[in-house]
Amino acid sequence: MARFTLPIWLILPTFLLGCRNPILLFSSNPAPSTKVSIPAYAALTCAIRHSEEGKLQEAAKWLEIARKADPSSVEILKWSGDILIQLGHTQEGLDWLHQASELAKKNYNQHLDIAQIYQKHGYLFQALQEYYRTLTIRPNLTYPTKEILKLLHLLHQPQIAIPLLERLIPLTHEKRRLQVYLALSQNFREAQKPEVALQVLRNLDLQYPKSAELKLEFIRNLYALQRYTYALKYVQNALIFHPHYPYFYYYMGLILKKLKKNKSAQLVFQRLIEILKSPPPSQKKFKSFKLSQRFNLLGKVYFQLGREQEAVKCLFQSLSIDKSNRNAILILTQHLLKKGQYKLVVALLENYLSAVPQDKEIKGELAYIYSKIQLSLDKAIQYSLEALEVYPTNSRYLYALGWAYFQKSRFEMARSFLNQAVEIGENLEAKLALGYLNFCLGDLARSKKWYQSAQKQLPQNPYIQNMLQQIQALEYEFRKRVK
Repeated sequence: MARFTLPIWLILPTFLLGCRNPILLFSSNPAPSTKVSIPAYAALTCAIRHSEEGKLQEAAKWLEIARKADPSSVEILKWSGDILIQLGHTQEGLDWLHQASELAKKNYNQHLDIAQIYQKHGYLFQALQEYYRTLTIRPNLTYPTKEILKLLHLLHQPQIAIPLLERLIPLTHEKRRLQVYLALSQNFREAQKPEVALQVLRNLDLQYPKSAELKLEFIRNLYALQRYTYALKYVQNALIFHPHYPYFYYYMGLILKKLKKNKSAQLVFQRLIEILKSPPPSQKKFKSFKLSQRFNLLGKVYFQLGREQEAVKCLFQSLSIDKSNRNAILILTQHLLKKGQYKLVVALLENYLSAVPQDKEIKGELAYIYSKIQLSLDKAIQYSLEALEVYPTNSRYLYALGWAYFQKSRFEMARSFLNQAVEIGENLEAKLALGYLNFCLGDLARSKKWYQSAQKQLPQNPYIQNMLQQIQALEYEFRKRVK
């Protein structure tokens, strides 16, 4: 057998760069899709191996060598961005990723890789941009479309989703196009435009006559428009084609309640419970209905029937199967907050975030709770800042951040964010917090101003009345001493 030797032109630059093993050049890691010089590729290979071993500092050093050897390599810049963000050098990492995107030009594989890096680190807007760019280069790819829909669902921002989805329709493969239309309709409805949402779905019945999801979206829009009689007829017709589809029964029950037909609604909900507990084995549509979704819907039905304990039990079962079930989390936390069970809510939301760390809206809600109950002020600040990156005008998150800073005695920071919360949304809690902050700092005039402003929103509130009386008494004492 002939002896295999590596050519000297490949070994020499590797050893000159200090890489311990030239065979790394033939590792399982794919070669960069753009041209990379031999010294740069050797350094990149060493960086990748160090990264796989968890030695990120060493990987960063090799990547610096690689960039000097080949500053225009998209592959090197991608890895540089990824590693530096992991090391906490966020802005530098983002700069390298942006540069990689600019150099990638029409290489859709590179844009797809960059999108995945952004997504992994929670930079959802940048990820959306790269996935969309991928589709403009190579239309009809199903994976980028699926990821765009997932990210838009996580962001819950119709003002961003609507224009993007409208541009996405002609770039989407026919198999995925219905999902884009449904997402567009949903976002119009969430933007309080259910009439426009109905127009989006117009004529789609002819293209997708068997789609239960399309029929359900029609029903949701009719329900949002309070066209209950028409919605009831539509859902009855939909059940002819899909006699065991659970959400049709759920909306039929809701519609009957709106039409004051409570007994009929109860019968429908009871029938739905029977279907969910013992699903018909022959129904293909029902087979795709996940177990966590079944328990989630059961919980919602039990709430409609006033059976709270059974509802809570089902929602917990849903989350035990799929802790990323956002709908179950929102319903359960809303119920538990009314009961004052804050620590349980915190545990549930933290468990959810361990599965879906990119959900900045949930982080914002958790920051609010942390700040409110003084459980973990550092986490309140961290989560508020992350949420405000995506929702910079959310007065609730601004209040949470300001109140957390106040409790850490960082009064000027607190004042700044609380003022923003009031300017953006006339936030009552922020006004009360500003009243108390200024009272603690001895600025009675400002404190009085904020409490009076809050009193306009809550005229008979005993706490506000008590604080204004205290301020009045202190002002009187000061005036007496001055005389």
